[in-house]
Amino acid sequence: MIKKLLLVAFAMLPLTVVAQSVKTLTPEEQLKEAQKQLEAAQKAVEQAKAAKAAAEAKAAKQAADAKAKEIAAKQAAIEEQIKKAKEEAARLNAEAEKIKEESAGAPQPVHLIFTGDGFIEEDYQDGGAFDQALETAVNAFFGLEPYASYKDYFRVSAVAAYSQERGATVKSNMTGCKAQTRNTVFSSTLDGGNSTGIGCNYDRVFSYALKVPGVTDAELDNTTVFVLINLDVYAGTCMMMATGRSVSMCPTGSSFGKVVTHEGGGHGFGRLLDEYRYYNESLPVDEQNVVNSWRASDPYFGYNISLTGDRELVHWKHYFDMAGYEAVGMYEGAYLYYMGAWRPEYISCMEDNRPYYNAPSREAIVRRIMKASGSTFDYDDFLAKDARALSSGAVMAAQAPVVPYDFVPLAPPVLIDNR
Repeated sequence: MIKKLLLVAFAMLPLTVVAQSVKTLTPEEQLKEAQKQLEAAQKAVEQAKAAKAAAEAKAAKQAADAKAKEIAAKQAAIEEQIKKAKEEAARLNAEAEKIKEESAGAPQPVHLIFTGDGFIEEDYQDGGAFDQALETAVNAFFGLEPYASYKDYFRVSAVAAYSQERGATVKSNMTGCKAQTRNTVFSSTLDGGNSTGIGCNYDRVFSYALKVPGVTDAELDNTTVFVLINLDVYAGTCMMMATGRSVSMCPTGSSFGKVVTHEGGGHGFGRLLDEYRYYNESLPVDEQNVVNSWRASDPYFGYNISLTGDRELVHWKHYFDMAGYEAVGMYEGAYLYYMGAWRPEYISCMEDNRPYYNAPSREAIVRRIMKASGSTFDYDDFLAKDARALSSGAVMAAQAPVVPYDFVPLAPPVLIDNR
């Protein structure tokens, strides 16, 4: 009996323990517990709101900081633009103050404008590198007839143009200079190698030419602009437009003066064509058409070249049998070709740069001087003044039949039909 009772007691023990672990809450206790949980939830909500507000404030501050940086950057950029604008204005004012003029004697002056490329600001000081180049160029230009006799018809102006670096860009190694790149105001670029060709920013050159008082866009058609390139090499090219304006690009090498007379005096103002020969064939029809097309608006274009070998039709026949002009005749070979084009004298500046323009070339130059100055060409007056060229000994010197064996012709002109 005792044994059974113990077993029963043992068996009931877990039930007693379980019953003791379960606590039933009274309604008041349940209410308090619910209030605690509600308060905890409300606290969590408040904490979440506070965290959200802090995050939003931080994001707003970051956005404000970013905006402030953006505004500061824009302000700095504007200030830099203002600084550059002031510097450019100061540069332009300084360049404008460097415009030099030599007044012409004609009622309507014929403009010659000189500017430089590859000259830095200090090179434009009085007596500096640019002034020295300018003096050489002007003396060379007016050192030959007919320009010497008609100097008073011209107004010479010089315009400063500051480059960032001295020199000019050269594409390929050439005699006197290796290939190089230079930051210059007119971007003058030499072909280099075996070429004497040059190009530049013609529009910008003309924009500087328009700074000269009295020079208008229309007046540019009667104006020759020289770009003196600060580089000691032999090269030269003239850009000629159908309406008359031109840019003669002349590096300041050892043959500088001769380049000026060939490119500026011959091509640029005189509108002459080259007389040297490259190709052992006849002048192509398309090249003949270009000459005839330009002569339709300017009958004296390329006046030193004839496309006919007929002595009765050639436009310089009035010199035949004229005393003092025995050198004028018919010489086949001109305008780069050995056949199909004729030159009026055996040799002249437009072949090997010698200081002599042949008679028809001188006539064409004077005709243009008269037209550009608003004067009337008088043939007898021309002949009277031309006697100076005939008596100067230049003709005899010019007829020396030998062209130096190592002579390198300058590049043919770049013709741009802007009509």
